[in-house]
Amino acid sequence: MKRLIVPLIALLIVGGVAAYLYYGPSLNRTPIVVHPPRLKAPSKPEVAELPASDRVWTAGKDEIPVIMYHDVVPRKQVWFDLTTRAFEEQMQAIKDAGANVVPLSDVVEHLKSGKLLPPRPIALTFDDNTVGIYENAFPILRKFGFHSTQFVHTGKVGVKTEKGHCTWDQLREMQDSGLVEIGSHTVDHPADLRILTPDEVRRQLTDSKASIEKEMGKPCRYFAYTEGNGDEQTAQMVADAGYEAAWGEARAWDAAPADRLFLARFAPFRLEDILARWKGEDARPATLPAGTTVKIPTAAKVHTESPDGLPITLTNEVWAGIIPNPDNPDDLGGIIVPDMLFNATLAGKAPPERQWEWTGRPLVIGNPDHAYIVAYQPWIGVSPDGIKVLWPETSFAVVGSEQILHEGAPVEAAVWQRGRRLATFIGWKTDGTPVLGKTNHLCRREALISALQALGVKEAVLLGR
Repeated sequence: MKRLIVPLIALLIVGGVAAYLYYGPSLNRTPIVVHPPRLKAPSKPEVAELPASDRVWTAGKDEIPVIMYHDVVPRKQVWFDLTTRAFEEQMQAIKDAGANVVPLSDVVEHLKSGKLLPPRPIALTFDDNTVGIYENAFPILRKFGFHSTQFVHTGKVGVKTEKGHCTWDQLREMQDSGLVEIGSHTVDHPADLRILTPDEVRRQLTDSKASIEKEMGKPCRYFAYTEGNGDEQTAQMVADAGYEAAWGEARAWDAAPADRLFLARFAPFRLEDILARWKGEDARPATLPAGTTVKIPTAAKVHTESPDGLPITLTNEVWAGIIPNPDNPDDLGGIIVPDMLFNATLAGKAPPERQWEWTGRPLVIGNPDHAYIVAYQPWIGVSPDGIKVLWPETSFAVVGSEQILHEGAPVEAAVWQRGRRLATFIGWKTDGTPVLGKTNHLCRREALISALQALGVKEAVLLGR
């Protein structure tokens, strides 16, 4: 028995030392405190995304570049020609970038129904049906296995004008390869459909569609505006003629929200912009779409709060359908919004030079019932009706510089420069209470985000250039 006592005591001592080494130090550690998120959701309103319509497609999550080529020739004859060598170099650059050339129909299905696309999707199109497309571009496309869409003006098929044009047999040969789809580019290629009579526009649209369907034996689903010229009246006639989608010449990615009658295309010399975006060298901020059911508060319309010690003036007036100050259209509820404002009564065509700058930036639209954040697209600025095409219930819309909060969390900085600034912002809280405000002191981005989180803001867009 005595022989067992000594080993037992030793075992207890060793076990005690081991237990202390394992558990003891933790007894003296400072406990880790996990703070709950500052943003709470006492009531979560419904509505998350902008509703789709027959005209506006919202299902797509990717941004897809579509390139608009014209003739491909050994030596350039006009400025928008591309040499055969330059064209092949562009196809090689697309391949080297790890991009995937997809049919235009895949672009449509992605935007319309959310069809999954491979990484870095891109689509290729050709206007004017010049014979150089068949003789010089098509062999290169076939070599790379790249799809394309040709927009044909049917009155010039097989006809030589300043340039020769492909015959129906050549078009059928390309279509039979499985790499080419044929779309309409009118009958006679009028420079501007907007100045023609409605009857003549209808003839250009319907006759060309009928000819293509008869000769090619397949539906003609797509249309390209000649020289990119179209307006709302023309677009309605395009839809009435039975086209599923139409492309212009706006410099932008095809992305949601997408007006199916005003889709965008890049000129070939903008391929560098596309490659830069893929390489992460394009500094355009990302917009994260969101929506809410607005909860208009009964408190004073204009008041000041100091969350986290940062004085902020807030107003709710804009969400009740305010009409901007006619002497200063950027004045919303006493707060100057230093950027483009759309309004049902004051909206005008957006300046073309601003379209590229605005593309992809957060656009906040709202009325007394609902609010949404979407990525701005050039078609919205085509006419004063653009906002109403986007969402017929819109009371006001503002283009922001960048989104700073999404789902209550900071969005990576893209526009804000180092240092302090006065900031103007718009958004809403978790329960749908709208906010529009400005800081009364210079502040850093981090301080503004902290203050807005302290206010319980869920979505916020920074305004100003």
